[in-house]
This record gives sequence, C-alpha cells and structure tokens, in this order.
Amino acid sequence: FIFDPIMNDIDINVSKKLGCKWIDNDERAQRRVSSCTIFYMPHCPMFLYVNVLLSNWTKESLGNLLIIGNSFSNYDFGWKKNETITNVLSFVKETAIDNCYLPNDIFNDQSIHAFPRDVLECLSDDTLNSK
Repeated sequence: FIFDPIMNDIDINVSKKLGCKWIDNDERAQRRVSSCTIFYMPHCPMFLYVNVLLSNWTKESLGNLLIIGNSFSNYDFGWKKNETITNVLSFVKETAIDNCYLPNDIFNDQSIHAFPRDVLECLSDDTLNSK
C-alpha cells in the first residue's frame, strides 16, 4: 500500500504499475498492520509517528513495523517530548542513518526503527497497557 498527500496522478499511476495499492484517503497514519510493513516517513510531524504506533500498539503488530523517519530518541527531550515516543524507546531498536546529503540539513536526523520480536515478547502486559 502507498499513500503520500503530495503525490499527483502521475505518481499514483506509476506506483500502481509497480504493483503498489493506492490508499484512497488520508488515514493520518492510523493504519493497523497484519504483516511486515515499512512506513517511510522522512520529516513527518511527530503526531503521525504517534498515530502509527498507537494504531499498532500490540506485540504482534509492533513486531510487523519498520519505520524510517525522524529519530525517536531525539524527540525525547525538551518541548518535543511525547509520552508514546518516550514509552517506545525502551523496546525499539533505532539505527541512525548517516546523512550524506549537502546541504546537511536534508534528511538529517533520520533513523530506522524496528521492534524486535524477542524484545517485544519480554515486555510485560503493563508496558503496552500504559501507553
């Protein structure tokens, strides 16, 4: 499945020809996943990351997520702090992506976020219930 609010008709048609299914309406990143799914979300607002996380706030669903986007650990300070992001830091595997673009403020602060099943299985039910 694919959705980006700035995609035009050509983008949509090309993605469909490549085998992607177009999501017709803006779900505001509230899509629940049932199989391995990559969310490519560079420089999205924090609320979209939170929506993805809360829509998949079970061990099974989180284990199916891979999020490429802003660093969650860098959100965990100052005015950007968010309870859901703070909670997920204890069990997400965040891998920073080296920024090789010039100027260096393009695609800066990007990471790959995975939710290892072995780590999720060790979580208490209270951890996910206290979102």
